[in-house]
Amino acid sequence: MGQFGMSSSPLDVQIHALGRIAPDSPALLRKLQQLKPDHEFSHFRAICLVFIRNPDAKAAAKLEELLFTPGMSGYAIRDFKDTLLANRALYNDTSVRNSQLKELYLAKALCRCNPQHKEAQKILSDYAHGLMGYYAIFARS
Repeated sequence: MGQFGMSSSPLDVQIHALGRIAPDSPALLRKLQQLKPDHEFSHFRAICLVFIRNPDAKAAAKLEELLFTPGMSGYAIRDFKDTLLANRALYNDTSVRNSQLKELYLAKALCRCNPQHKEAQKILSDYAHGLMGYYAIFARS
């Protein structure tokens, strides 16, 4: 979605690279611990992709804390009612999309780090069986 500017910060790029060359680096867990709900989606994507590719049980508690912070979940588009609720007055308002993507990446990373996490599995299932095709594909993969 580069039409809104750079989609990854220089730090995000470093996290992606470190996740590829040293996925067991303690720096990755430290960066996860620093992540806050109001941070940009790109930061969530960068760190969550590391733990999706290289699950680490030590990351599960922080991922869970973030995912279940009030306002961080409940954005799946499961039916027409959800579609209407997600509409915004401005056509280029990306707030709902960013919230959905944060939720989806956190749920997927949490499920990889803790495969028995029922609530995260439910969120992935909501996306996997929802109306948003590409999100459904990502949730199922």
